[in-house]
Amino acid sequence: MLIASFAVYSCAGWLFESILCSVSEHRVINRGFLNGPVCPIYGAGAMAAVILLSGIGTIPSLFGYGALACSVLEYSTSVVMEKIYHARWWDYSDRFLNLNGRICMPATVLFGFFVVLVVRVLQPALEALFARMDPRVLAGLCGIFLAIFALDLLVTNIGLSRFRDKIDAYCDQLTVQAQGVYAELTEGDNMVAEGYQRIKQSPVGHAYVRLRELMPGPVAIEDIGHSLAASFSAALNDQERRVMDAFPRMRVQAPKLPSMDRVRALAESVAETAHDALMSLEDR
Repeated sequence: MLIASFAVYSCAGWLFESILCSVSEHRVINRGFLNGPVCPIYGAGAMAAVILLSGIGTIPSLFGYGALACSVLEYSTSVVMEKIYHARWWDYSDRFLNLNGRICMPATVLFGFFVVLVVRVLQPALEALFARMDPRVLAGLCGIFLAIFALDLLVTNIGLSRFRDKIDAYCDQLTVQAQGVYAELTEGDNMVAEGYQRIKQSPVGHAYVRLRELMPGPVAIEDIGHSLAASFSAALNDQERRVMDAFPRMRVQAPKLPSMDRVRALAESVAETAHDALMSLEDR
């Protein structure tokens, strides 16, 4: 009965996530880490709530404990998957009261309501339904589910076996390119770096003109990331493409990438300084 309940909640979680993500992204998305219509984290969370929280008497207490337990499960799952694949599969950084982008208050509240619904309404109904079924039929269905579930896990992990290496290689290439551009803009022995230093030190008009003509604009800087992203995408297999499509908010773990942010900040600073210089000349 526990396996059957796990299957029901996993499939229901996949349906809920797919609808929610499809609506927010304005396209049909097969949500979930696995290929099949299951989100095991929902099944695991629901069964943990049924096993551990069914004895809680009051609904407010059940809500609170359920929200806390599910948030811990979601946070832990995010950390483990990021450690394994070097990628953040979901990110709540733009959500209200989030914790490191892994969990957020709206999701926590929703989890609390789900736990109350599961423990007080859905699980009793499921147990009554399963009790009316032929035990051999129920056992057969559970066996089929476990076999398909195990096969899906195997296929998914094989398909993603080199995903981590590809992400690391992409981040390394992007870091090297970003550092190279930054060094050229600030320290290189070239006219761009010279123009940059001149425009910082003096509002002379011809320095602004020269820098504007010679300095690569934001599009040129962005082209670095775009070209590497294209090569990264071309290297993905079907399984890797599917999971990236299923998690449109995924972002790679790249602690060295702030160098690229410094490049963009430098470009913005130069543009602002140059604009101020031009305004000063026009006022004269």
